[in-house]
Amino acid sequence: MKKIIAMLFAVTLCLTSAFAQPDNSPIGDWLRNGKEGWTLISIEECKDKLCGSILKMELPQKDLLNDDQSMHDRDLEGISILSDLKTPNGRQWTGKLYDSEDGKNYTSVLSLKDPRTLKVASCRDGGFCKTELWTRTIKAPLIQSSPNNNKKS
Repeated sequence: MKKIIAMLFAVTLCLTSAFAQPDNSPIGDWLRNGKEGWTLISIEECKDKLCGSILKMELPQKDLLNDDQSMHDRDLEGISILSDLKTPNGRQWTGKLYDSEDGKNYTSVLSLKDPRTLKVASCRDGGFCKTELWTRTIKAPLIQSSPNNNKKS
């Protein structure tokens, strides 16, 4: 019995560490809860900076709020929303954010509140700023459980 418990503990530890992200980095998958449901965002390395894109949305939508009318027909899933994120100190990342909920571009500052919470502060010219908290997650369960994955092509 002790061997079985020890094996289960070892397997659990291995699975947990396999999905773990560095505690001091925003690289990974994040859940944003917004006006139109949840959005799964992936942040990754892009050369010497970080970038991020929308992997999945609870309610997939078109980019209807974009100031550029030629973008109104594009799907939001798959678009890049974070770009040019760089850090001078390893604690904050500054760059650009496109907010799909209002169609606006922002200067953004990302910082880890804790290993599972990303603080995203975004400001437009003129001083209008907003702050959101995103939660670190694992993308596979969200993508697999999405009702849109059961559609037939």
